[in-house]
Amino acid sequence: MGNFDLETQVKRDDIGSLEYKLTPENLRISKMPTFSSAEMNFKTAPSIIDSIVQSAKTGILGFTLCDDKYRKAVAWWMETQRKHRISQEWIVPTLGTIFSVATCIRLTLKEKDDCLIVQPPVYERYKQAADRLNRKTVFNPLKHNADGTYKIDFSDLAKKMADPKNKLLVLCNPHNPLGKVWPKADLEKIARLAVKYGVVVYSDEIFADYTFNNHEVYPYFLTNGGKNNGISAIGLGKTFNFTGVNHAIMLIKDAELREKFTQQRTRDHYGSLDPLVRAAVLGAYTSEGAAWKNEVQQLIEDNYFKLKKVFSEILPEIKLTPLEGGYITWADWRAWKMSDTNLLKLLTEQALFLPESGRDFNLNHDGHVRINLGISSSVMDRMLDQLRIAIKKLRQREVSITLTPLDNSTRLKFSAKFVHVKYQIGDLFDALPEYIATCPSAQYGKNNLKFISAGKNVPYHIENALGENGQERKYIFDQTIDGELQVVGMVVSQPRDPYRGDPGMNFLQHDNGSTIASIMFMLLPQNDWAWYRIYYDLTQVSADSTGICGWAQGNFSRYCSSADMKNLFFTFGRLKISFGKDRKLRIVTLDNDIKFMSKLTDHITKLFDFMQDFFDDAPEPFVIVVYPTPRAKATGTGYFRTNYFGFGDKLIDSIEEVDDTIAHELVHNWVVFNGDSNEDVYGSVYDEGSADYYAGLMCEKALGEKNAWVNSLNNKLQAYYSNPLCADNCLRNFEKAWTETYALRTVYGRGLLMLLKLNSCIRQSSNQTKLLDDVQIKTARYISRGKSMSFNAFKSEVIKLGGEKAKEIINETFGSGVMTPPADLFEPEYQLIKSSVRQEEQGFDSTVRFKKPKIIHGLIQHSNAQKAGLQNGDEIIKYDSDWNTMEDPSMPTKVTIKRNGQQITLKYLARGAKVDCWQYFKKNK
Repeated sequence: MGNFDLETQVKRDDIGSLEYKLTPENLRISKMPTFSSAEMNFKTAPSIIDSIVQSAKTGILGFTLCDDKYRKAVAWWMETQRKHRISQEWIVPTLGTIFSVATCIRLTLKEKDDCLIVQPPVYERYKQAADRLNRKTVFNPLKHNADGTYKIDFSDLAKKMADPKNKLLVLCNPHNPLGKVWPKADLEKIARLAVKYGVVVYSDEIFADYTFNNHEVYPYFLTNGGKNNGISAIGLGKTFNFTGVNHAIMLIKDAELREKFTQQRTRDHYGSLDPLVRAAVLGAYTSEGAAWKNEVQQLIEDNYFKLKKVFSEILPEIKLTPLEGGYITWADWRAWKMSDTNLLKLLTEQALFLPESGRDFNLNHDGHVRINLGISSSVMDRMLDQLRIAIKKLRQREVSITLTPLDNSTRLKFSAKFVHVKYQIGDLFDALPEYIATCPSAQYGKNNLKFISAGKNVPYHIENALGENGQERKYIFDQTIDGELQVVGMVVSQPRDPYRGDPGMNFLQHDNGSTIASIMFMLLPQNDWAWYRIYYDLTQVSADSTGICGWAQGNFSRYCSSADMKNLFFTFGRLKISFGKDRKLRIVTLDNDIKFMSKLTDHITKLFDFMQDFFDDAPEPFVIVVYPTPRAKATGTGYFRTNYFGFGDKLIDSIEEVDDTIAHELVHNWVVFNGDSNEDVYGSVYDEGSADYYAGLMCEKALGEKNAWVNSLNNKLQAYYSNPLCADNCLRNFEKAWTETYALRTVYGRGLLMLLKLNSCIRQSSNQTKLLDDVQIKTARYISRGKSMSFNAFKSEVIKLGGEKAKEIINETFGSGVMTPPADLFEPEYQLIKSSVRQEEQGFDSTVRFKKPKIIHGLIQHSNAQKAGLQNGDEIIKYDSDWNTMEDPSMPTKVTIKRNGQQITLKYLARGAKVDCWQYFKKNK
């Protein structure tokens, strides 16, 4: 390009580079940088390197003054490059931009309720500085104009600055992440407000050396004749790719403010100028440094117009902000209706292109990313070539899915359109389970399923086979297909049956709409990745209807696997939605007159807010669909970012009775494997064990319920030890989990005991410095950000911390024999004691309840069931949920049977002989 090397890529893997550490593996392999950080991917100016080397060769690295040479260099730069003469006495060196923000916070926000004002979307570390100093931040959001540009909301800013608690405004100019240069007129308005209300203005101008299209950054501290309560921050960081060095320069004309700032800087332990920083400044602020900067400026401009040209060709729906200042641009990606997490996953994996999420700039919605333009020309070209290829392929892999509820949401039309597919005769399209957890799927047949290509029906046949989820229907083509394909199916809903279980898989009717799990009806190519566009056609239902799932409310797009699509749960109709913090949590109901709904919403919100911080959740929405059930106090079924929560509102006296179940179901959002099938034994043991492990702990932490964790664990231990199958082989129990009452719950119990013992093992192995939480939080963080996590990965992590003992615990879990909990969990306050509990005993063959009709046989002589009057040959019409009675050994079971044409309701305690039960008891003082 010119006289300077802006191309050579430096090997960063062994120099402690944060940028390298944060670069995904596939980008490293391809030798591609991220486009997320505002850091250039080439070397700094030769004049800086030479000056630092010369200084280092002196061997003198002691305390260093901000001397005349240093000050003259800064003043020369401001005059020649920024076109403003300054006095050398206005120059105040510091240890960096954010260090100086923190100094201003300490200087101005003396009281705990004092606030910092920032203007989102904006660099998040301003707020982080306030957070770390235990001070609050208030937002003056920028207005987003229809043409994609932004402007300051001065009406709101005036109100914020008028509040006496708001004493410091951080202005970013050029604005990060927008690349916006604020005009002098705007700065003068801010200055007048600052003087009027006594607000100090910190103007971050570290991008100001790069401006374009006749834009210039007017130094805020000179605005309004110097009457502005202002500090301007400049430095080498962004201009010269010098961000890793702790240094920035404050320019403060107001003598009183300068003195106060300098005194606070001293109190903040500023020592002296770094001798190598002084050398860098003397090398940078020279004609050679200016020449390097000018070449970089041309590179930035060229990169922007390359990017804009390619976007206009292949991504016309994506809008870039104008290039005004800095070397960043802001892309509006909202047209894709895709979460930032998923968008970045798609771009990184398919295009080797990783910009930065707008949520990292105090933005509370998806759809914007920041793109770094400070990239070598050849690397920018490679990325754009890869992006062209990726977007072309993606357009071909686009799948449009339309969900159309009909007849008051009692029927659902499913339509999926594929742009281009290839199939041969005999190829499998997809398989649909006939039942999951006793719930019937759509069970498509020739009468309610069509495949259409080139306007004609595609012949296919159905084969029945045993699959991952039991008996499946396989849909196999009898014709070749090369081109577009449409799949059209019709599903009929079922009324909720109070006498059946509540795993919410079915297409079920509610008072004001319907719910359905996609695994029950959605036919998609197996193990296929595509760009899915989901549309709700609600023209045939009430005008105020809408649709929602765990990814979005209303229509949306997502790049994902077909397996991900099948882990969704859809709700449509006249939704009642309550929002949690930042509108991320959505509590949805479709039913009328649910008791305790306000309190339930409050408890769900508190638990979710605590858990999302505890598990370091991704910024994705989360949906809880609440429905009333007459069968159990609480039950639930978890899907991706969604929970279908059955609430026995007529069976409880207070909301606290269901807190543990709420917490259990919420935990499934974070600690649930996505690298293994969740239906395999390893996934179930881990997922359900984790939910049981954390439920009580979360209630204790989030709701302040004293002793909630120990009480929750004792209840679950009782359920495990009273289970007649607790010593049986874990793998065999899992095989019959959906056909035998006690089999599934013993899998849960073994999972809980595994985690309790692993926690104890890790604590002992690390001398109490590590916990199971260290592994679980890492797991949750990976999963919530779309990264794959399997049981084998979890096993590897715990063995690293717990050694061979951890491996033995895992092997014990998946074997046979009664497991015992660790004695040290609640020491020294609690001790582990062997007590007793009566074993669960239905009193007849436990497989009966999973058959049609449910005819009692195998009645146990002298059992409570027989004593209550049950007889072999009785047909069960209704039977109370086991989930409550398992954890409460005193709770009776109510059963309604049909005998000789008459219905009879009987009640008995479904318990037998006493068995050993380990419990945590509080020690006597």
